[in-house]
Amino acid sequence: MKRFMNKVVTWKNGVAEKLVVRTETVVLRLARPLQNQQGASIVEILGYALLAVLAIVVVWGLIKGWLPTFWQSITGKLDNLS
Repeated sequence: MKRFMNKVVTWKNGVAEKLVVRTETVVLRLARPLQNQQGASIVEILGYALLAVLAIVVVWGLIKGWLPTFWQSITGKLDNLS
């Protein structure tokens, strides 16, 4: 009986190891298209683009003058809540 249990445990460990290796392979294969040649992922590129757009909007809002009034209206509403 003990010999049989050892075979079952060995088989289970082998299957678990193969599953982990296959899972890692699939994840790496799926993540590969999200990287360009320099190694930056699409998420990083979109994040930096979002920061650039945010900076442009802040500068534009300060130039046109609507950003300070917009900020004042938000903080004024927050002051009314407390």
